[in-house]
Amino acid sequence: MSHETIVYGYIDGATYTSEKYRKYQKLNMEIIKRLPDEDEYPYLSRRMFSAPPASYYRGTFRAQVIHFGGSMKGLEWSEVDIWVSKFESLLKKLYWFSAVAHVEPEIDSSYRFTWLPKYAPVTIHEEYGKLLPVTEWEREKVYGGEVIKTT
Repeated sequence: MSHETIVYGYIDGATYTSEKYRKYQKLNMEIIKRLPDEDEYPYLSRRMFSAPPASYYRGTFRAQVIHFGGSMKGLEWSEVDIWVSKFESLLKKLYWFSAVAHVEPEIDSSYRFTWLPKYAPVTIHEEYGKLLPVTEWEREKVYGGEVIKTT
């Protein structure tokens, strides 16, 4: 029998109430829908992600909260980096303001990753008529009480 790892978190997607932000929220969900139904280990698949509809009364007042989670065969420390790389490939396609992921192995210390864009996402580019996803960020990794920042 092998150990298990639980992965979960959220992406704070495009926000506010105007239709232009709803446009970004819809684009985010289209990108999520393009993820594979099944993926190679350590997987990052479409059904791991979900978000409430873009409606005031159905769970998206302003901010789009894309939540995700799943369990998989236990990730070793080197495989955590592979999963993070896959997650960051997804982030590069989305419109967002922050993201948090928890990786909780059954037999090792837990990881917490936090991503914050280097530049104001979405709004800074809207003035110039461009739809640009966030491609640069600062990442904080907390493992065993140690904080490691990367860019």
